[in-house]
Amino acid sequence: MAELTSQNSQRDYDSTILEMLDGCYSLYEVLVDSEDESTSEAAKAIFHALDIWTRYTGARGQKGLSLDDRLRDNTDLKGTICDLLHLVYTKLSQSKQYICREAMTVRMSYPRLT
Repeated sequence: MAELTSQNSQRDYDSTILEMLDGCYSLYEVLVDSEDESTSEAAKAIFHALDIWTRYTGARGQKGLSLDDRLRDNTDLKGTICDLLHLVYTKLSQSKQYICREAMTVRMSYPRLT
């Protein structure tokens, strides 16, 4: 799988739409399990919309029918979709980092009970 990084602003035509989706979905459980209710609800809404888009476009379709396969000759459109999914991944990743920092701050602000 091509590595998803927020520092890569150039199109990565080696990445598939499916790989980009998998990267986004990998962050879902972390965000939805957040103790912050607004973060959890926002994650559910984002992934609900992403799931609808995935189903509507057939992005996870069987071999020959997937969005990657159907766009194999249209690299510009595929690149644009990958760019948008990369943006979603970057924002979700930033949210995850924020949640981790907040959890660490909360843990550090309470004295240890021994």
